This record gives sequence, C-alpha cells and structure tokens, in this order.
Amino acid sequence: MSTTSGKSFKEITDLTGTTLTYGFEVLSSDDIVVVGIDTTPATDVRTTLVKDTHYTLNTTTKTVTSVGGTWAALSAAYECIRAYRVTTAAALVDFKSGGVLSESDLDTAYKQSLFVAQEVSEDAAGTGASGLQSVGEAALEAGAVTEVKIGANAVTSTKIADNAVVTAKIADDAVTAAQVADNAVASASIVNDAVTFEKLADTLVLDSDTMSGASATKVATSESIKAYTDARAADPARVYNSLAHSTVSATTIQNTTGRPLWTSFTFHTPNDINYIKGEISPNSDMSSSTRIGYLVIYSDGTADSGGQVTVIVPAGWYWRYTYSATATITEKVHSSFIL
Repeated sequence: MSTTSGKSFKEITDLTGTTLTYGFEVLSSDDIVVVGIDTTPATDVRTTLVKDTHYTLNTTTKTVTSVGGTWAALSAAYECIRAYRVTTAAALVDFKSGGVLSESDLDTAYKQSLFVAQEVSEDAAGTGASGLQSVGEAALEAGAVTEVKIGANAVTSTKIADNAVVTAKIADDAVTAAQVADNAVASASIVNDAVTFEKLADTLVLDSDTMSGASATKVATSESIKAYTDARAADPARVYNSLAHSTVSATTIQNTTGRPLWTSFTFHTPNDINYIKGEISPNSDMSSSTRIGYLVIYSDGTADSGGQVTVIVPAGWYWRYTYSATATITEKVHSSFIL
C-alpha cells in the first residue's frame, strides 16, 4: 500500500483496502480528522469524513476503518485518504502555585506543546508538507511576493480575478498564437479597422491578377478581380473566326473552345429557300437536339432569296445546320464568334 506519513498524519493512495493505521499519539480521540482528497483539480478538494458514518475509529490499534466496503467505495472522486491530528491550542492543564505536580499533567502539557508544534510544522490539514497553514494578506509586506517566490504553474486561472489582467500588465509581443485558445477571438473582441490586409494569412486571401492559386476557401482582392475581368474583356481568344468552325449541311461539330460559341449560317439562292435549320445537343449523335433557328423564304420569281440562322452553342455541346433550296446555292457563309 502506498503511504505518506509524518508525526501528525498518515495518508494512503491505495484505496482498495478498508483500513488505515495512523500510528501517531493523540490526547483525545476527537483530535483525529479523516478526509478524502480529490487531487485532480488545480486545488485539491478535501471532504471531511464523519466518524461512524464513513469510518470507525479504534484508538487502541490506532486504525480507522471504512464503513460499508473499501475506501474507494466511499467516492469515485477520492484519490487518497488522509488521517491527521488537530490538537487544541487551548490550555489543557492549569498549574497552580503550591499545587501537586503529577506525571500525568506534565505529560499532557508537554505532549500538547509538542503535538501542536508538529502539526504547525507539517501542516497536515493543508498540504501534508512543512509550512504555515495560512498566511493572510495582512501578514504580507508590500512587494514581498516576488517572482522567485512563486512556484512554476502556481498562478492558475482560478487565482486571477476577473478583469485583473489589463493591457498595461501584458508585455509587448507576449500574446503569441500559442497563447490564444481556439475560437477565443470573437468579432466583438476586434477593434474596428484592426484587421488589416497584412494581418491576413496568404492561405485566406488571393492577390493575383491572373487568379492563379484560386480555391474555394480563398477570398480575392477587389484589385485582383478588376484586373482579371479587364484582361478577359481583351482576351485575344475572343475573335471573329469564319473558318475554324466551318461546316457543311448536316455536319455535326462540337464546341471545344471552353466558352459559349456564337455561330451563324447564311446562304443565297436564285430561287426559293425551302428551309435553313440550326440545332444544338449535348450528345454527339444529336439525340435530344433542340431547334434554335428555322427559316423558310419563297421567291416571288423576280428576286433571289437569301437568309441567315444564328445559334449560340454552350461549351462542350454539339451543333449542326441543315438546309434545302429549289435552285443551286450561289453563296454560303458559316461564321462563329467565341463569347
């Protein structure tokens, strides 16, 4: 069994048993105090156990015994059990002039002084280590608690009063990213105009006139957006192209420009134009095609016929023109323009 002891206390951390032998002398059984201690919090939580409710006391064998099972059964929070002595500081013996000095009175007076000194030295009611049990503010001189007097990690959040750490107490550059808890800086805590462009990480803001490095999680600057848009308006790929997308009647062709494509088909004949028809489809076999333009012109016998059908083709889609006339076509033009 793991134990820690002194002249005025005994502590065990193995709580699978039912007894604790304290071993030290007492002047009265009422001087024995038994506590369960939870050491998990920053400050230990001590619960005073009640004699005959939580434990029984045998001053002959100098043992305390858990009631109703093991020490662990008393509470799952307990990590150790401590029995310690608290001797009264009030005089137990009153020597009188001319009185008889008995061995019993001398022993009681001596032991009382010894026990109280041991208890103050060991501070069993507090930490179980030597030192004063309590030091009030009045006992501390101004400036007495210096940095070297404060143990590492001794100042926890529970020791700091609300609003005690003001700006003047924080050294320059003391608050680094590691000191800021996740989600700790809320909108209400940011001063107006405090977040400048220089404070934003490269992973959050895109500053590229060509939109290089764009992603779904980046926000582009207004200057980048304008520059990119202006460049697109003058894109050399958006040029009139009368040959690259030429076709003949009933020939299907795909828009591979990556942009919408404006196309037109025009022809001239000395007689009637039975029809000019323009269609688009997402499928290369023109299944589920959609007729976009259709034209029929009948000649009056004294003038030739001429007509045009225009189709806008989405990127990746297919289109075709078909036509028919009653006389030989004297001129036809198929043109396109990338939008």
